[in-house]
Amino acid sequence: MNQKAGEYIADIFDKIGLDPLSKDSYFQPYTKEDVINREDYDTSETAHNIVGYIKGKDSKKAIII
Repeated sequence: MNQKAGEYIADIFDKIGLDPLSKDSYFQPYTKEDVINREDYDTSETAHNIVGYIKGKDSKKAIII
Protein backbone atom coordinates (compact mmCIF):
# COMPACT_ATOMS: atom_id res chain seq x y z
CA MET A 1 0.00 0.00 0.00
CA ASN A 2 2.74 2.50 0.91
CA GLN A 3 4.59 1.76 -2.34
CA LYS A 4 1.46 2.50 -4.39
CA ALA A 5 0.88 5.77 -2.52
CA GLY A 6 4.51 6.76 -3.09
CA GLU A 7 4.28 6.01 -6.80
CA TYR A 8 1.08 8.08 -7.01
CA ILE A 9 2.75 11.06 -5.29
CA ALA A 10 5.87 10.76 -7.48
CA ASP A 11 3.64 10.73 -10.58
CA ILE A 12 1.87 13.91 -9.40
CA PHE A 13 5.25 15.58 -8.70
CA ASP A 14 6.34 14.73 -12.24
CA LYS A 15 3.10 16.01 -13.80
CA ILE A 16 3.30 19.36 -12.00
CA GLY A 17 6.94 19.84 -12.95
CA LEU A 18 8.82 19.22 -9.70
CA ASP A 19 12.38 18.00 -10.11
CA PRO A 20 13.43 14.89 -8.17
CA LEU A 21 15.95 15.58 -5.41
CA SER A 22 18.25 12.84 -6.68
CA LYS A 23 19.15 12.54 -10.34
CA ASP A 24 16.80 9.69 -11.25
CA SER A 25 14.13 9.33 -8.58
CA TYR A 26 11.76 11.12 -6.23
CA PHE A 27 12.25 8.24 -3.75
CA GLN A 28 14.82 8.96 -1.02
CA PRO A 29 15.72 5.95 1.15
CA TYR A 30 16.29 6.16 4.88
CA THR A 31 16.65 3.63 7.68
CA LYS A 32 13.60 3.42 9.90
CA GLU A 33 14.22 2.11 13.42
CA ASP A 34 11.47 0.36 15.35
CA VAL A 35 10.51 2.18 18.54
CA ILE A 36 10.63 -1.06 20.52
CA ASN A 37 14.19 -2.37 20.70
CA ARG A 38 14.18 -6.14 20.76
CA GLU A 39 17.31 -8.22 20.97
CA ASP A 40 15.86 -11.25 19.21
CA TYR A 41 15.52 -9.64 15.75
CA ASP A 42 16.58 -6.64 13.65
CA THR A 43 14.20 -3.74 14.23
CA SER A 44 15.28 -1.53 11.34
CA GLU A 45 14.08 -1.39 7.76
CA THR A 46 14.59 0.79 4.72
CA ALA A 47 11.74 3.17 3.97
CA HIS A 48 11.38 6.01 1.45
CA ASN A 49 10.38 9.63 1.49
CA ILE A 50 9.11 11.11 -1.76
CA VAL A 51 10.95 14.38 -2.39
CA GLY A 52 10.71 16.95 -5.18
CA TYR A 53 11.78 20.54 -5.48
CA ILE A 54 11.19 23.75 -7.39
CA LYS A 55 14.29 25.74 -8.27
CA GLY A 56 14.26 29.37 -7.22
CA LYS A 57 15.29 32.28 -9.41
CA ASP A 58 18.36 32.59 -7.22
CA SER A 59 20.43 29.37 -7.08
CA LYS A 60 20.64 29.55 -3.27
CA LYS A 61 16.89 29.13 -2.79
CA ALA A 62 14.48 26.28 -3.51
CA ILE A 63 11.17 24.93 -2.27
CA ILE A 64 11.45 21.31 -1.11
CA ILE A 65 8.28 19.24 -1.02
